[in-house]
Order: sequence, then C-alpha cells, then structure tokens
Amino acid sequence: MLPELEAVEEKYRLLTESLSDPALIADPKKLREAAIERAELEPLVRKLEELRRSRRAIQESRDILAETGIIGLALFSFILFVFYRMAMRFLAQAQVQIQSTEHFR
Repeated sequence: MLPELEAVEEKYRLLTESLSDPALIADPKKLREAAIERAELEPLVRKLEELRRSRRAIQESRDILAETGIIGLALFSFILFVFYRMAMRFLAQAQVQIQSTEHFR
C-alpha cells in the first residue's frame, strides 16, 4: 500500500479515537475541527477498505486458478483486468483526495 494512503488511514484512526477523548470533548472548537477532518478522510478510508476486499478476491481467484487450469486462467485474467481498472480509478481518486486535504500539502 502507498505510504500516503497508510498515513491517511492512520490519521483517520487517530481522529476516530480522539473524538471520545474527554479533553477534546471539553473544547468544542477542537472537537468540531477533528470531526470535520475525520469526515473529510472517511470516503478515502472506505475506498481503501474496498481495495483490500478486492485484493482478497484476487488472491482467492489465484487459489482457484491453481486448482482449475486453463478455464481458471481465463477467468483469472478477466478478474485481474477488472481489478486493474478499479485500482487505477481508486488511485486517481486517492490522489485527488490527498491533494485536496490540507494536512498533506
């Protein structure tokens, strides 16, 4: 996974945890800022989860390929093509999301 995407995911996790911190809750301005930042990162984190699910599906397809031969190879090639297209779209969206998030500038 790209380091920038891992950093986004970690930031999201930390923000989620911080939203239950009494010190943050006591400061409405900081609480609002943290909630907004978390909300901005959430779509990207959801896409990361989707990418991981797709990767697991590809691995399962590889396992099937090992058992099924040429028909499995054709199926695997198609699945790999679909995954590649999805991954390219995801990376393009992730790049836009990272660029639009101020803390990565």
